[in-house]
Amino acid sequence: MDSTEKYVESELIEKTGTEAEEPVVSITKGNIRKAVWGLAWPVLVTNILMTITGLLNAAFVGRLGYREAMAAVGLSEQILMVIFSVVMSVAVGTTALVARFTGAGERQQAEEAARQSLWLSLCAAAVAMVPLIGLAVPLLRIMGASGLTLGLSSTYLRIVTVTMPLFFPMIVMGAIFRGLGDTRTPMRIMAWLNVLAVALDYVLILGPGPFPRLGLVGAAISSNIARIFGFTASVWYLARSPLKGCLRLNVAPSWSWFRRILAIGIPSAFQAFLRTGGSMVFVGILGRLPDSSAAIAALTIGLRTEAVSFMPGLAFSAAATSMVGQNLGAKQPKRAESSGWQCVRQALAFMLPIACAYFFLGPHIAAIFTSDPKVVDLTASYLRANALGQPGLAFGMVLSGALQGAGETQIPAWVTLITMWGVRLPAAHLVTLILGYGAVGAWWTMTASSLLYGAIIAAVYKRGKWKTKEV
Repeated sequence: MDSTEKYVESELIEKTGTEAEEPVVSITKGNIRKAVWGLAWPVLVTNILMTITGLLNAAFVGRLGYREAMAAVGLSEQILMVIFSVVMSVAVGTTALVARFTGAGERQQAEEAARQSLWLSLCAAAVAMVPLIGLAVPLLRIMGASGLTLGLSSTYLRIVTVTMPLFFPMIVMGAIFRGLGDTRTPMRIMAWLNVLAVALDYVLILGPGPFPRLGLVGAAISSNIARIFGFTASVWYLARSPLKGCLRLNVAPSWSWFRRILAIGIPSAFQAFLRTGGSMVFVGILGRLPDSSAAIAALTIGLRTEAVSFMPGLAFSAAATSMVGQNLGAKQPKRAESSGWQCVRQALAFMLPIACAYFFLGPHIAAIFTSDPKVVDLTASYLRANALGQPGLAFGMVLSGALQGAGETQIPAWVTLITMWGVRLPAAHLVTLILGYGAVGAWWTMTASSLLYGAIIAAVYKRGKWKTKEV
C-alpha cells in the first residue's frame, strides 16, 4: 500500500472505527482500464442525472406554451456559462494541485491547496455577481433579446445571482473530491440534488393543483433551493473526508497560493471564456436571422439533447484529470499517458452509438420538446450535423481533461482561440448571413471546428511535453 492510500484509509478508520466499506480506486497502480472505469462511472451517473434534470426542465418550460420562454432560458444560460468560467478557473487549479499532492503523498499540501481554493471561490463569487447585476440587460440586448424574451431572461438572471456565494464553493468542493480520486461523493450529492430540482421545477414552473404557476421565475427559485441543498451536503461530506481540515478557514487567505491556483486555472478560464463568449457571438449570429426565435430555440433544445453525448465525454475527462495528476505526482509519466488514451477509448465506446441515434432519430427527438414544425426541423438538422462531430468531441474533451491533470492549461486555450474564433465564428457568419444558408449552415461550422479541435489536442497530447509540467 502506497503513502497516498495509507493516509486515505487512516482517515476512514479514524472516522468510522473500521475499514472503509468501499475500496479506494487504485489510481497509481494496478489495471488502468479498471481504474479509469472506477473513476468515470460515478461521474457518468452524475452527468446523466444532471442531463435528465436539464431535459425535464426544458420540457416543463416548453409546456408554458410560448417559444420566448425557451429562448430566454437559452440566452440566460449562455451568460451564466461565461460567469461560471470564473469559478471553473479555481476548480481546475484545485483538482490539479490536490491530485498532484495526493499522488505524491503530501497530505498537508493537499489540504492547504483545498483551503485556499475555498477562499478563492468566495472571492470569485463576489466578482461574478457584479456583471449579472449590472450588465445582464445590455448583454442580452447584444445577443438579440427583445420584448418578452428580454424581460424573462433578465428576471431569471437576477434571481439566480442570489446563491452565487454558495454555488461557487460547492463547485470547488466537487473539484477537491475529484483531486482525491473520489468521484462517488459528488454523485451522491447530485443524485439527491437532482431529485429535489425536478420536483421543485414541476411544482414551481407549471403550478399543478393549488400551487401558483410561476413560469421562469419558478425555475430560478428552484435552482436556488437546489444550490443551497448542494452546498450544505458538500460541506457535510467534505467534513468527513481525508482533507476535512481545509474547512477550517482560520488560516488567512494566501496570495501566493492564489497565484499558484490561478496559474493553472486562468488559462482554463480563458479557454472557457473563449468558448462561452464564442457561443454568445454564435447566438448573436442566429439572432440576426429573420426567424431568430426559432433558430435560438432549436439551438437550446439541440444543446440540451447533445448534452447526453457530453456526459461520457465529461466523465472520462474527469477520470483523465485524476489519473494523470496523481500518476505524475507519483512519478509515473508513462502510466499517466496510457491512462489518457484509455479514457479516450472508453469515451468513444459510449459517444459513437449516441451519435448514431442523433443522426437517424433527430426529428423524433426534437418532437419530444416542441410541437413547432419550424423548431423541430431546425433541431433535427442540428442533431444530424453535430452527430458527425462526436469523435472530435471525444478526443478534445477527454485529452483536455488529461492535460488539466498535468497542469497544462495554456495550450488548450490557444487551440480554442484558433478553432472557435478563427474558424467557427467567421465561417458561421459567412455561411449563415452572407451565403444565406441560415441556421443549418451554422450547425455545420460547429461540426468542422469540433473535429479540428479534437485533432489538434490529440497531436499535442501525443507529443508529450506536458509530462514535465511543474505545478
